[in-house]
Amino acid sequence: MKINRITAKNFRTLKDIELDIDGSYCTLSGKNNSGKSAFVKIISFFLQEEENFYFSDQNPIRYKTDTTQWEKGEIEISLEITIYPDDDSELYYFVGRISQTPLEEEPAIVIFKSKFDENKTSNTVSLNGKVLEDLDSVEIIKKFRSAQNLIMHNSTNPRSRMYYSGDDIVEIIEANFSDDDNKKINDAKTRLQNQFKKAAQRHKTALSEHLGRLKDRLEVELSPPEQFGKNNIPLSIKLTDKSVEVPIREWGAGTQNRTRALISVFSAARARATTDRSDRVTPVVIIEEPESFLHPSAQAEFGKILNQMSTELKIQIIATTHSPYMLNQVNPSANILLDRKTFRGLPKETYRIDTSEKNWMRPFSENLGIIPEDFASLASIFTKEASLAVLVEGPIDKEYFDHLRDQKEFKSILPEAVEFIPYGGKDTLKNSTLIKFVISRFERVFITFDLDAFDSCSTALKRIGLSPDVDFCAIGIAKPGCDCVEGLTPASVRSAVYSENPDLVMALASDGAGKKHAKNELKKLTLEKFKVTSLSKEEYQPFLKLFKEIGKRFYD
Repeated sequence: MKINRITAKNFRTLKDIELDIDGSYCTLSGKNNSGKSAFVKIISFFLQEEENFYFSDQNPIRYKTDTTQWEKGEIEISLEITIYPDDDSELYYFVGRISQTPLEEEPAIVIFKSKFDENKTSNTVSLNGKVLEDLDSVEIIKKFRSAQNLIMHNSTNPRSRMYYSGDDIVEIIEANFSDDDNKKINDAKTRLQNQFKKAAQRHKTALSEHLGRLKDRLEVELSPPEQFGKNNIPLSIKLTDKSVEVPIREWGAGTQNRTRALISVFSAARARATTDRSDRVTPVVIIEEPESFLHPSAQAEFGKILNQMSTELKIQIIATTHSPYMLNQVNPSANILLDRKTFRGLPKETYRIDTSEKNWMRPFSENLGIIPEDFASLASIFTKEASLAVLVEGPIDKEYFDHLRDQKEFKSILPEAVEFIPYGGKDTLKNSTLIKFVISRFERVFITFDLDAFDSCSTALKRIGLSPDVDFCAIGIAKPGCDCVEGLTPASVRSAVYSENPDLVMALASDGAGKKHAKNELKKLTLEKFKVTSLSKEEYQPFLKLFKEIGKRFYD
């Protein structure tokens, strides 16, 4: 199952808005009270069983309390989803049968709509563009709400199931075993039930003798406990760290939260994997504030894992978050950023901030608290899925590294998985918040910069806990004009370029744009000359030394 679109009119702060949900891992972010919870509420209203609402914070929608306070008119909400013949067969064939609509084994689009006013509520269901009869709509809504196709995890208020075991209370989850495992477990439970019955009969005989002494002549009936459902077997949760085994509720809050969230995703995957097509559904998983209680480095790891699991397990995960580390960095268009308009200083309706194309960085900058322009040079980093990276100043540096890697003298110095990625210049490294976030994307990373920026860049990188030669190094030689990547090229290459371009060399003595243009052109020409010049191993030595120094970061 996949949620495609959510729309709302006059619902809480959602005056008139439509959200398209993109990808398998989607995030909703924004300031407090920007409307994230209202969208989660709409999803749960259509996909979660109503009987759960009364004793939880998921109360049913009521016109009086949920209508937009500054507007008049009925509440309108809708949810569009896609269901699939294999992954959602329980719902797919039920919908086709009830609606008497031939679905022809193709994905089906189901749209739920509800309207509320002071006196009544109306619900309709559309299937592939066709509005169904009222009674059919009612049956389909009931089926979707009871099919357990929505799994919700609220990180700040987890609703855990507890079970009394011996002298302790343990937290449990409900296992979703395979059909083969269930058969073996049920056979074992049948044998156990028979033993229970025999023991209970003996116990009944002895107890009845004692009760027979009472005036009321009471009799007793003893029976073993009811069997758990085939997919409803409780398992206690403990986490093991080497030789220490500790119940989950005794671990730190961050570890508890992360474990419970992953269990929610696992439960959805198990439901999808059942071999019995009559029971198969693929739940949507909603995780509210998955970053709760986690250090930023742990948030970065957890965000990657959730993104990977949603793709690998084919489970749609929707996360509400205030953390840039939990955003979808592989597909930035899947990040929805919400805010509220203001009128005379008062917050009004929710709206979606444009995050398309060149505005892709807005959710990241909002959650990091930096200006969007700081992300302008980082697009190349966010389009990479590399786990090992060498961050270089710009495109010319990248061309040097890519060219050198192809030379026989440089083979095997670095792992093949390492990618060279430009970060847009030394000023990026001075933004500690930004660079700390950027390097969290990678499993291992090494940063290079020109020697002429050593003082400012090394100070900034040390500030975020990185170490010289271990995590970063400067490129160049401490000579005039050589304190950059070009300084590592043979003098003969540089001399040839300078002699062939005297006008550009003369322009280096000017000020302003002319000097900058000349410098950039000479850098390009030096690179091209370097790439076509046949060099000896001795002439490669400055670059070989640099490669070997970087290689230590990835092999140690």
